[in-house]
Amino acid sequence: KGSIVAVAVLSVLTAIALYGARNTEQYTGNLLLNIGASFLGAVVTYALINPLMSRADSRLEKILDHFDHASVIQRINDSKSVVRIFETGLTLLADAYRDRFLAAVRDALNDGVKVELLILDPDCLAAEQRAAELGSALDVRELISKNLQHLRALHDSLSQAAQPRFEVRVYDTTPLAAYYRWDQRAVISFFPIDRSSADTAQYETSVDSNFAQFVEQRFHESWRAPSTYTMQQVFALPVRIGANGSDLRALEADWVVHGGRVYLAHHDLTSHALETGLPQIQVHLDHVEPFAGPHRVTLCEAGSPVHRYFENKYGTGPKRTVFEAISVNPGRA
Repeated sequence: KGSIVAVAVLSVLTAIALYGARNTEQYTGNLLLNIGASFLGAVVTYALINPLMSRADSRLEKILDHFDHASVIQRINDSKSVVRIFETGLTLLADAYRDRFLAAVRDALNDGVKVELLILDPDCLAAEQRAAELGSALDVRELISKNLQHLRALHDSLSQAAQPRFEVRVYDTTPLAAYYRWDQRAVISFFPIDRSSADTAQYETSVDSNFAQFVEQRFHESWRAPSTYTMQQVFALPVRIGANGSDLRALEADWVVHGGRVYLAHHDLTSHALETGLPQIQVHLDHVEPFAGPHRVTLCEAGSPVHRYFENKYGTGPKRTVFEAISVNPGRA
């Protein structure tokens, strides 16, 4: 709005000046010469200088002393083509930023932007290692579990047109760097030992830089890794219940991992156990390794901390009957 006012004022002043000079010698020739020179200058500025300045700005590299949540949220909201995040857990989903972040992602998706989020499996060894590095500074497992709950709720609330553009996956390898990309810019940081990556120096750069390309490549490798799974698989583990060597029915069970072991909860599994008895039940888990293949089930004790894991992941609700799935093949979970 200010630019429009300035242009209007300058136009009026220019018209007054031209009118006052209309009777001067060689008025028409000088006028045309000056207009031509101004026009040529405008063309050169538009065609040459502006692209060079824009290109220089796109290569601009900045060192920031911390992660600027508000700035990144705004840039996600303003993105035109792609948003890509590679993290352990998202502090953007903390109480202070959650509503703004989710609104920005929703707006971007509705504008046709592709949003890809890759976050750490809260049950993997890499998450345990990161938790040990942070100590009491941050509860990594709880942070990621709550992240997944909020992202699942966002996905379910999206329109059918927007849902395919929103993908969340969970990886289980040691994280390389925190990476936030919007269109052709990105912010990258490493993981300090005693604090969150949001509280350390950030490197903002073009995605064409060697550093960004290196992290981008690692993102794609982790995205496609056999041990990486989708958000749907995070919350629903496909299970085939069998007895006496035959499959009886398929279902999608709630599940958690604790101490390297898989635990399942589903009312049909409970009913089947009551009808046939646990020794006769075998389940086949259709998931990524090592949570795949045939397993036998045993009842989990009521006082086990596993029940708290289910509440953290799925929220509180009716009391669950929980079963431990024990692989019948040596070397598996």
